Amino acid sequence: AVGGLSGDGSRVYFGTLTGEVVAVDKVGVQWRTVMPGPAVGRPAIRDGTLYAAYTGLEGQPGGVVALNAYDGEFRWRTPLDRDPATGPSVSHALLIPDRTGEMVGIDPISGDRLWIAPVEGDLITRPALTRFAAFGGNADGRLHRFDPDDGGEAWSIQLGATASADPVVIGNTIIIGLADGTLIAVGGQ
Repeated sequence: AVGGLSGDGSRVYFGTLTGEVVAVDKVGVQWRTVMPGPAVGRPAIRDGTLYAAYTGLEGQPGGVVALNAYDGEFRWRTPLDRDPATGPSVSHALLIPDRTGEMVGIDPISGDRLWIAPVEGDLITRPALTRFAAFGGNADGRLHRFDPDDGGEAWSIQLGATASADPVVIGNTIIIGLADGTLIAVGGQ
């Protein structure tokens, strides 16, 4: 397993370096589905659909897949222009940062690309989502707030060190871990 686990109350899902997405419950492995490349980050799950990112192979860029969480069947596959940096996050849009510092918004139902937002500095955390905001940390030590509807950047702030843990939203506060061992709480979405 790579990138962490996701669950839906009855199953645990994870990706592998060999490019599989695996669903496990208390009985054992329920299904395995092969993606076009090795898994990146942990999968996201919402409304019976599992979303997983993969890196490209043989000069092809990576992308993201949507699978039926019940049986692992493909719903859609969307290649990205560049490899994903982390696993996706899903709300009313599927968000995934790529390795060049762009945040990509994808329609979670169709897999159509909605928008691409350039970001100064490489995003290295899985986005934290609320209904009206998405937050991501980058290698340059900044926390960015995006509009998940169009990718517009509302603000960014300097944190003082590289983000090392995915941000979490609790109420109106964003909490993010930094490489220097600091935990930062930022208020005001």
